[in-house]
Amino acid sequence: NKIKTIKNEYFLDLKNLFKLNLDFNQLSKIELYSFNNLTNLKELYLNDNCIFKLNYYLFKNLSYLITINLAFNVIKEIRNNYFNDLSSLEIFNISYNQIDYIEIDSFINLKNLKTLCLRSNQILNISIPIFNGLERLNLLDLGRNKISIINFKSLVSLLNLEVLLLDNNNIKELENLSLLNNLKTLNLNQNKISGYFKLE
Repeated sequence: NKIKTIKNEYFLDLKNLFKLNLDFNQLSKIELYSFNNLTNLKELYLNDNCIFKLNYYLFKNLSYLITINLAFNVIKEIRNNYFNDLSSLEIFNISYNQIDYIEIDSFINLKNLKTLCLRSNQILNISIPIFNGLERLNLLDLGRNKISIINFKSLVSLLNLEVLLLDNNNIKELENLSLLNNLKTLNLNQNKISGYFKLE
């Protein structure tokens, strides 16, 4: 399809909607309250569009939402109030965008999130605790970014993290890696690590 705009009234009476698929359109504008009446929505697919900016009102009242796919858009930043109402979210894919800024505590209300995919964005460093609140997170995909600095101390709040994908970045050093003692899979393929490092 070639839908470019979602207006507030489009889904106004669809309160029993369980799944909404809007992928592979040309969406660039979603009016502020377009999804607010979809209080039973569990799956939302907005991938492969032209969305460049999110806001707090876009996901308001979606407390039963389990899956969001926003991959393959042109989103540039994540702010700390965008996802406040998404307390049931388990799978969040926002890969293949242009994100170069994530505000601290942006994900703090996503207490049930298990999978977070941020692959192929423009993230430069992971040195502050931007993933606070994600105690149930199992998989974090940060591959194909531009990360040159990562302090693993910023990930210690991820108590259930088992899979960490950091392939295809510019990482040279692995600071405080041993703090992630529940990790089972770590992908550091195609980075700039040289010599040796100690897990201490």
